[in-house]
Amino acid sequence: MKKLLLSFAVMLVGLTAMAQSTLIYSMEPVAGKNTDYSGSGIMKCNGIEWKIEGNTNYSYDGKQLYRIGGKKLTDQDRACTSLTPMIGSVDKVVLKTYRINLTVNSATLYVSDNADFDNAEEYVVGEVKADDETVFEVNASVGAYYRLVFNVTTSGSSNQYVEVERIDFYGTLPEGTVDSPVFSLEGGSYVGTQTVELSAGEDCKIYYTLDGSEPTEESAEYTEPISLAETTTIKAIAVLDGKASMVVSQTYTILKIMTLSEALEAATKTDTGIAMDTEGLICTGVRGTSNVYFTDGTGKGILVYSNGHGFNVGDKLSGVVVTTLTLYNGAAELKNLKANTEGLTVTPGQETPVLEKNISDLSAASQGAVVALKSVTYKGGKFYQGEDVITPYNAFMTLPELEEDAVYSITGVVTYFNQLQICPRSEADIVKEVADGIDAVIAADVQTDGKFIANGRIVIVKAGKKYEASGLLVR
Repeated sequence: MKKLLLSFAVMLVGLTAMAQSTLIYSMEPVAGKNTDYSGSGIMKCNGIEWKIEGNTNYSYDGKQLYRIGGKKLTDQDRACTSLTPMIGSVDKVVLKTYRINLTVNSATLYVSDNADFDNAEEYVVGEVKADDETVFEVNASVGAYYRLVFNVTTSGSSNQYVEVERIDFYGTLPEGTVDSPVFSLEGGSYVGTQTVELSAGEDCKIYYTLDGSEPTEESAEYTEPISLAETTTIKAIAVLDGKASMVVSQTYTILKIMTLSEALEAATKTDTGIAMDTEGLICTGVRGTSNVYFTDGTGKGILVYSNGHGFNVGDKLSGVVVTTLTLYNGAAELKNLKANTEGLTVTPGQETPVLEKNISDLSAASQGAVVALKSVTYKGGKFYQGEDVITPYNAFMTLPELEEDAVYSITGVVTYFNQLQICPRSEADIVKEVADGIDAVIAADVQTDGKFIANGRIVIVKAGKKYEASGLLVR
């Protein structure tokens, strides 16, 4: 193989070609069947077959992606290889990545005039970034094959990958080749019904499909704008005098606007892009740098998991936002939602509602709500009301030592991690109850500091003192 070291002069030639070239092909991921993290699968995309090394069936944030990688990879090459020759001459290849959770030592684009990649030319880049574009300036003739190889190092045995959103090929088509149709709207995530128009050269007819299949002259002919009310991939060709263009496609993720209640019902373990109406959600707790809890004030709530979120307790939200919904350890969760998310309005300093509840009223859907639980008995690290149970958790403060078999009133934020948890926010949220005032401490001096409820009032007692049942200090 021969490695091309691009000189300044060669780069100038490439830049000149760039100005004249057009997009002739897009490798846009489609849903695949291979789910073996370290295996490979063959996918057909816009008329060209590709062999993908890694998990090829993955969607995230409403995007269909190719995950190139796997498990237990150390300095291994993982590739994306075309099995069908490109129809045009290519002078630029643009790789669009999404997430990357491993080390990319280098990326090499091999270009060959044969499927065995004998005497292939190499184009090397040393840095590939997440959510970025990597450009390869190439010199490829009509009918070339392409192999994009990532040399990677992983840090463990879990699945690690480079997520490929698309690979675009720019260049020129042979004389007489029919230009592909043009879409009026770029693929992506949209809220609500969208209208897409297709256009092509003079006297060309356009044929398209909406089910992911490759279009032919037997497919539906385009005669009017296409209305999309649900997630759809449009694939299209232009035909002139019996000659067909290359297939082009765009995927449109149409997001339904969900309320909190609808999001709680819809959450699954698969990350799903949604549009959410955040009206009235109030931030009730912030734990660490990534966990934020919200409630709608009715006893329902949700966790937001997002690094650098920018939220504070008392922030009230409004607006429709595009975010990611998932189910984690039994409870609904939103990802990638931040205070500066497009469409979101944040009003700070709002009062957090506190609802008096029983443990039996609570569920995973209560996560984020602030509740007051009366007369709960502490046993073995948990609070009980009859057979109903909830676990105290130190999400927002270090919990004091609690007395076994004692009865408490607890106020806190409900969280859920495969079980119900309650998270007090200050010492005032934990009050020990005594059934008949504080009769139990009248006969002798109080031995330790503590808090009690006497005649409906919170009484704080001090060691060495004596009190009446009403909570009044005797001496």
